[in-house]
Amino acid sequence: MNVFKEDLWKPVQGLDLNGERELALTRLKDITSNNLIDVKDFKTAPKNIFDAHEYVGYMDGSTSTKMTVQFNLFGGTVLNLGTEKHHNNFLDKINSLENIGCFAFTERGYGNNAFKMETTAVFNKSDNTYTINSPTLASHKYWITNSACHASHSVVFAQLKIEGEDYGPHPFLVRVRDEGGNFLPNVSIKDMGYKIGLNGVDNGELSFNNFTTDADSLLNSVSDVNSNGDFDSVIHNKRKRFLKMADQLVSGRVCISSMMLGCSKVLLNNTVNYALHRKSVGKGGDSTMPIIEYGIQRSTLCPLIVRTIGLNLGLNRTKDAYVNKDNDLITLACTIKPMLAWNTQEIVTKCRELTGGEGFLASNQFGEGIAASWAGMTAEGDSKVLLMKAASERIKSLNMQSITKTKIRKLFPTSVENNFKNRENFILTDLAIHTKQNRDYFDVWMDTHFQLVQDSARAYCDKVVYDEFEKIKTDVPHMKELQRYFMLDCITRDASWYCTQSVMSSYEMNRVIEEKLKLEKYIMSNIQYLMDGFDLSEDIIHAPMGQYKGY
Repeated sequence: MNVFKEDLWKPVQGLDLNGERELALTRLKDITSNNLIDVKDFKTAPKNIFDAHEYVGYMDGSTSTKMTVQFNLFGGTVLNLGTEKHHNNFLDKINSLENIGCFAFTERGYGNNAFKMETTAVFNKSDNTYTINSPTLASHKYWITNSACHASHSVVFAQLKIEGEDYGPHPFLVRVRDEGGNFLPNVSIKDMGYKIGLNGVDNGELSFNNFTTDADSLLNSVSDVNSNGDFDSVIHNKRKRFLKMADQLVSGRVCISSMMLGCSKVLLNNTVNYALHRKSVGKGGDSTMPIIEYGIQRSTLCPLIVRTIGLNLGLNRTKDAYVNKDNDLITLACTIKPMLAWNTQEIVTKCRELTGGEGFLASNQFGEGIAASWAGMTAEGDSKVLLMKAASERIKSLNMQSITKTKIRKLFPTSVENNFKNRENFILTDLAIHTKQNRDYFDVWMDTHFQLVQDSARAYCDKVVYDEFEKIKTDVPHMKELQRYFMLDCITRDASWYCTQSVMSSYEMNRVIEEKLKLEKYIMSNIQYLMDGFDLSEDIIHAPMGQYKGY
């Protein structure tokens, strides 16, 4: 991308908090002035938006975070939940950053339980307005990106109340700062200050005290209120209505996944390049052997590379599901996002260790990678909650009436491949039986069998990745071997489960480990081909390790 050729995108160390925030904003303006992203693409070409997140994820976590809030959470919500009166001129001003926005959804006391949020928007029939209030400390909108410094507008979710009746959370497009950057009356924004990383992101805490906004502020494509206070909605069930209005969180998971993938690719590329050219002690005692040829480097890098390629395929499947509105979109998005964030964290930790003192230098960007991965894991709170949602969606796909314990064992033929491919079905059925047999659904999922819930979702993601490898293994070089290695790596990772469930013997597990080690040598002998497949241009490789060519 030509936009990244500018000196503006070269890493800068030592900036103060204000300097980091202004740099992230300046870079975001560079992206928009080069038309890299358009909020209206959500309607016409959503993959363009997801690709933009991966590109910017190569370069700067702070800028990509500000971008995803501006164009997905804020802009996408205005686009999808607003109507023509909200779209006219306003969408263009989102694209140009004339109107910078934030997404006031999460509250201090209501993160993963947003349906029960406490912020209220009361309709005033006398003058056709809404009064927004934050009645408690728990109702303050929390960790709101773009709010502390730059946002002029916000999408605020609040419980809509009309003459005492509660219609559930609804979105309101409101102005929070005047043209001079001052808070509007009855709006309070607290700067959350320094964080562990990504300090170019200006997070804030928003609250409202009898803040009045006009009737047109309600984003009304789903629900509307006329001047008499009559409520009407195309979705009558309150919870289903809320889920529809929170749709932008789904695309947000795809956006964050794309950012995580971009970060992972750059860090792996830099580490592999360094390992190919950094020589250390060989058989003769001289420094003649590239460190990538050491078994300890090979066995650490190979799983990271193969899993990243596999999750890339899984993310592509998720993007297709988003475009086609497939039924499994929710499940895919709820698994691919945490899996890619955790994968990025593992890459940062292990690759930094593999590269010794070089990896400890700020210029080699592992510090930024740590912050980016932690931010990806933190978005929406504990990522394991998303896996619970994915498992819940999978349970819905089963015929609970026909499930019995005796059917579980019949799912497993004897081959290693079939054992792996059927693992998700095995675990899901086991979870369904426990759920069916226990009257207390909450107790099963939150206490006694919470690990089974997590394993079910992880196994689902593994199966999706394996199936995506299957589609291309005969057309793309080395994909057959990568698919096989991915499966074997998953099995060894979950060895205790396979053995304790009597799915595989210890002898069979040892054979799996032996084959995996042989495949590692094959894969690493083709490492440059695989890295070239990341298609990273020189313009985005700023870390010295990524440019290293030896002494």
